[in-house]
Amino acid sequence: MIEAIDQRLSEWIGSVLAEDIEVSLLPPGHTGDRKIVGLYLKDILASAPTRGSRRPPLQVLLRYLVTAWSKSPQEAHQVLGQLLFAAMEHADYEVDLEPIPAQVWSAFGTFPMPAFMLCLPL
Repeated sequence: MIEAIDQRLSEWIGSVLAEDIEVSLLPPGHTGDRKIVGLYLKDILASAPTRGSRRPPLQVLLRYLVTAWSKSPQEAHQVLGQLLFAAMEHADYEVDLEPIPAQVWSAFGTFPMPAFMLCLPL
């Protein structure tokens, strides 16, 4: 089930960027000169309960860390900006722009970089 969301997000990224770009599901890290969008599934969160007497459908939220790498920082920033605004316009996506704590980047073994969190229901 989660792999279907991974695939759907990868296809969405390709449609937003209007190009064939590599999407990595691995944790953020240095990728050399390759142009890559990172789509790391960082958290699986409980969905807010719905009101009513009926049993709500089973649902969780998938929370992805979205990053972009390229040989030039300007190109990576452009890719990240396009994805950010496209995600903000998407009805099913929730964008979290809270800064990623330094200890998270340290745990990944990389330097802090521009990123945002993308949440969507499963």
